[in-house]
Amino acid sequence: MIVTYPLSFVTKRGNSFCNLCVQVGILTLPIYKVQVNEGTNSEVAYGLAEGEPPMAKPNCPASCGNVSIPYPFGIGSNCFMHKSYEIVCNERGVAAAFLVLPRIRVEVLEIRITDPYNSYVDSSFVPGLIRVKMPIISSNCKNKSSVAGSGGVLDISGTPFFLSSSRNKFVSVGCNIKATMAVLDSMVFVGCKTDCNNQKLRGKCQTSVPSDGIQRLNVTLESTTNNTNTCKHAFVAETRWLESNETDPSSDVQYLEYVPVALEWTIPNSTSIINLTEARRRNMYVDYTSYGAAFYHCYYGYEGNPYLNMRCQDINECEDQKRNRCPDKADCENTEGSYTCNRRKSRLKIAIIVICTSFGVLFLLFITWWLCKVIKKRNKIKLKKKFFKRNGGLYYNNNYLQMKTMFRRQNYSIQRSWKMRQIVLMKTEYLVRVDKVQFIKEC
Repeated sequence: MIVTYPLSFVTKRGNSFCNLCVQVGILTLPIYKVQVNEGTNSEVAYGLAEGEPPMAKPNCPASCGNVSIPYPFGIGSNCFMHKSYEIVCNERGVAAAFLVLPRIRVEVLEIRITDPYNSYVDSSFVPGLIRVKMPIISSNCKNKSSVAGSGGVLDISGTPFFLSSSRNKFVSVGCNIKATMAVLDSMVFVGCKTDCNNQKLRGKCQTSVPSDGIQRLNVTLESTTNNTNTCKHAFVAETRWLESNETDPSSDVQYLEYVPVALEWTIPNSTSIINLTEARRRNMYVDYTSYGAAFYHCYYGYEGNPYLNMRCQDINECEDQKRNRCPDKADCENTEGSYTCNRRKSRLKIAIIVICTSFGVLFLLFITWWLCKVIKKRNKIKLKKKFFKRNGGLYYNNNYLQMKTMFRRQNYSIQRSWKMRQIVLMKTEYLVRVDKVQFIKEC
């Protein structure tokens, strides 16, 4: 049973309804759509009356500082799907969100839900993204803690987070060093060498992260010369951050302790995946990564949070010119999950329609006039017959027919006698002619 109310969140308790609102940050946002499954204890679906659909769980903080916290992440008990998604919000001074990983606590910069159709950043079907600050691995550097053995290990195994190979690079900074990164799960090695004599490299090198699904890696730093006391840096950093003009790792790394890293987040193995029926109700897909982890995303033409017990909402592509290819907004017509471009009719088409309509109206008027005329004529004939019968027309009509028949017989007899007379005259004339011929021959 679907109930629609314009300004409140409604949930069913027995035979009564109660009105609530969702607290998002410091704003109280109304709810407009409710779905109640009678006979079950399932959660209630909800959505915003206007604007973007809700991303956080009801009655849970939707942000920490400038970082939005969408479900399955959450701040506080009963606000996250799994313990791995718990966010700790530090509101002392400047509010900052932190994610507690095994043996490390990292600051969260951004959390994004998979939106391959409508996002201008994600161009493929990939899991959700969380950007965090990861420490830089350093060796023999002043004012920085050096790792033992000129190396470092990153281990986030047992969590639903994986290092993204498409969004990160492995970088090394320093003079004449060789940095190696070993993926411990697959024993794949990548690395690069720096050369301060090369003006192009300027003591920096970078290479791609080898594969997706990385959770355990080991970084090793070595000198390529006899001088082993040189300062060495190595780290995994987000490609977008490296390509920005705001930071130059070769010169700024000595002042940095952390760099942004992009991690992919998926559904934990201990969490059950929703079934196909529920996925269709939510207008969403259940997809899987190349390394076998599951994640959710909305259908094409829909937006929202598929992890919440609500439906992904239809997008009005006509409101955003970037989402449709119609030449003009007036040509765009929004449909469920898509849109159509209905081209405006030209003046010629409008003129043709007007002319055809006019001719059609005239034709209908002519048909109406003709039918009225025929009906009047038939009624007149019926009226004549009625008066003819009432005034003895049948009697005179019978006498007329009898007299006409008699005259026809008399006329026939006269015509017949006249024809007989002509025949007799013709025969008599013939005999006279024969007699004349015989008389001439005798003479």
